[in-house]
Amino acid sequence: MSATRLEPPADSQTNADKIFSDYFVRGEGGWISYAPTNDAGTEMVATRVPRAMLAPIVFANSIAQAFLSTGDEADPIKFGQGATVPGPASTDREEVRLSTARVGLPPAGRRVISSPAWDYERFAGSTILPASSTSPRLPTKLLAARRLFSNSGSYSGNETIHLYAEIIPTDGGVPWEQALHFPVVALYSPENRDTICTRLMRPTARQTPMTRLRQSVGFAAPARLGIARLPVKTPEGFVVDGVEDGNFREPSTGSLPNGTLAMTLPVGGVRLFVPPSTRVTLDIDLTGFVGAFTAQGVNSAGDNVGQTSVPGAEPDGRTRVIVAASEIVEVRLTITGTAVLHGMMSELDSPETTSPLSYAVSIPASALGDGEWHCALLVQGIVDGIPESANVVETSLNGASLISD
Repeated sequence: MSATRLEPPADSQTNADKIFSDYFVRGEGGWISYAPTNDAGTEMVATRVPRAMLAPIVFANSIAQAFLSTGDEADPIKFGQGATVPGPASTDREEVRLSTARVGLPPAGRRVISSPAWDYERFAGSTILPASSTSPRLPTKLLAARRLFSNSGSYSGNETIHLYAEIIPTDGGVPWEQALHFPVVALYSPENRDTICTRLMRPTARQTPMTRLRQSVGFAAPARLGIARLPVKTPEGFVVDGVEDGNFREPSTGSLPNGTLAMTLPVGGVRLFVPPSTRVTLDIDLTGFVGAFTAQGVNSAGDNVGQTSVPGAEPDGRTRVIVAASEIVEVRLTITGTAVLHGMMSELDSPETTSPLSYAVSIPASALGDGEWHCALLVQGIVDGIPESANVVETSLNGASLISD
């Protein structure tokens, strides 16, 4: 990125957030792209999203990109002010130069470390007080978990849609207080990409939502015996991805539904993208497996989360590997032997003993119209407006889509 220059007014301490305006986010035609404002013709990264979601996602991304580069609580202006003390002289002006490598800025919510170079100068009379930093900056505000539930999977025109959300703030992020978080649910139609319905969710008491279960048993057509070109997506919303390809085969042990196949996973790293979950079960054959096998849960902020259980084989000869956490959108496998995947199951519920922050909203089904609707939960901190939710998650290598319920 080319260096940008800021010359804030004398009352810059109260206008420090002006730095956010020096990043350019463009959304058009269903695509979002990012570039520095002084080089708007250079796209740093582009992401495909439903067209109706462009406005809220552009807004969230524009703030998140600046926050990614400037890091935690101290943006370059506040950083420089704290490192330079002018004494009795008054400050005439301040300048900040911020430069960073093209690290491939991610969509909002990916927890990626940035190491920008900051050069700050405070001009006080004839004195120039400098400060600089190249320390890595890690975003600290992203949620540890967020979940969205509906009271049914389908509705008629005279019924009411009840949506219930739970969020878990991260350590060091926005405090654990309902009023300090601003959750908005965006309902959009994949059939009519120009249609969107947004509602502010209100604080509520903790509820006991119905567990949402999704299961993929075997790989159906177009899967056929032979090479499995990754990524492979199932109708239930699971994606198997990796650098190397897998191999479709008959069940290695036990059985599968007629017309479905198992998959021998490639040796090395495998990424399993799953619907938002609190528990993921992998139906996998590790018979005769020699070498290392690990399964690591990852949440929507990109953090490693959860506990993994690899019990012994069941009577059918297959092992049910279980990963449990407050939020899982991906399971990363490390494989150095032969592992055959037969199925995947995702469960979403409210497993914590300590109550999460809870919110709810009701919407008449008649307000949406006929057809299929998806939901996305966007959360911001009230005080500073920083997005806390990871509104975009990778679904395969070089691909991205909204997390939807």
